[in-house]
Amino acid sequence: MNKIVLTVFALLLGVFVVTVGCEVQPPSSQDPQHYDLEQSVAAFASTVDPYEKYSRSEIYAMLEEFMYAHPRVYASGLAVAGSMNTINDFYYIYKDGTTFVTIDGFDYGSVDKGVLESLQERVATGEQFWSQPYSREDGSGSRITVSTLLTPIVNDSGNVKYILTVDQIEESK
Repeated sequence: MNKIVLTVFALLLGVFVVTVGCEVQPPSSQDPQHYDLEQSVAAFASTVDPYEKYSRSEIYAMLEEFMYAHPRVYASGLAVAGSMNTINDFYYIYKDGTTFVTIDGFDYGSVDKGVLESLQERVATGEQFWSQPYSREDGSGSRITVSTLLTPIVNDSGNVKYILTVDQIEESK
């Protein structure tokens, strides 16, 4: 091969190596209401190593730091994905007044099976996306409307290893 072909091949290989990896895909829509949070969440998710096995205390420390940096966020969670995009563990933190409350696990029994399956299918694509707004009970027992930003964290093989979730209270219009 001549030098030009080798140079072009090396350049293309370099571009491929730089662009492939454990990056978090940006959200497909650029909703101005959520844009800054989406960018912040993507930046935070890019610091989570898909090859690292984090302890419970490490996960809660990361989530709490994120929550302090984003006072308008209601809650955040980190799910540990298993085979077939099942959730092995879920660590969740939310605001109750001025304190944070942590919960190990998630009540999947209260989620419609079809909704859960469609979320799992979306997570498997590796792209960051927003759920539809939904009503939930807050720490005081009041009903609030939130949307959840789900950000899959994938390894170099494209396997989802973690799912970062961020709940934002939707403003009444």
